[in-house]
Amino acid sequence: MIAIVLITILFDILLIYHTKYQLVKEQKILSFIPLRLFSLLLVSYASAALMLWIFGVIGYEITNPFGILKLVIFVGVFANIGAGTADLLK
Repeated sequence: MIAIVLITILFDILLIYHTKYQLVKEQKILSFIPLRLFSLLLVSYASAALMLWIFGVIGYEITNPFGILKLVIFVGVFANIGAGTADLLK
């Protein structure tokens, strides 16, 4: 799980710093976390958790908290790719 989260963060950092947004002034949270990185991770993992809950996977089929966390992190990777792509298109 940690490796997947680290790969997701690495993907986001590469996406943010090697695109056309290099010249945009960067806002930070806690003086070291870029706001764009935080928002990508928040949106992707929150939307993954919400969709899994709406479709009944979380809470009905999977009730183990560790299993839920693993599933949200795994599905969140794909949501993160979509959120990063949508961020590039704007």
